[in-house]
Amino acid sequence: MFNWKYNEECDAVFDEYDNNVRNYNCGGFALNTRDWYRPYPQDYLCIAELEEEVGLEEGTEECVTHMLVEFPTLRLIGSEDEAKEDESVIFFRMGGGDFHFVRKGVDGKYYHKMGSSEAVEEMEREEVYGREWCYRYDGPLVMFAYKDKFYWEVAWLPFFYPLMELYGSDGELEKFGNSSL
Repeated sequence: MFNWKYNEECDAVFDEYDNNVRNYNCGGFALNTRDWYRPYPQDYLCIAELEEEVGLEEGTEECVTHMLVEFPTLRLIGSEDEAKEDESVIFFRMGGGDFHFVRKGVDGKYYHKMGSSEAVEEMEREEVYGREWCYRYDGPLVMFAYKDKFYWEVAWLPFFYPLMELYGSDGELEKFGNSSL
């Protein structure tokens, strides 16, 4: 259900605030900022500079510290089981002078978006936990739990479908002749 690219049922819901997927990267997708997100301190011009200057391990630590400050509801976890019911699981990794994020959907599948690409793709669990992602991101794997608005919108959609049938897109009651109760 999380991957609106391949789920027609969710298209209309996500189109409302997802009008240009080229305007955000993997971080904006995973953290639901719908913006081009850079997970590293402003002291560095780019992630490649950070990686070159301090290496993958320390660079990852600096990025994690930076993200935890920027997102108050983001927290480190050691396993997916540590995420609460109202939290999403987000993965982060650096490597090859770049960074990448993966998000676990409420359907239990893993999704990611490459840069300004329009495609949101599924990633197999074995690759998420593998040695590297996309033949490039081979730094330490970091796992977060993240509470955000997006989780609730997607997780509760099945419960709201009956209401969506009663109410039109303008919020007016359709099955009752647009009269108020």
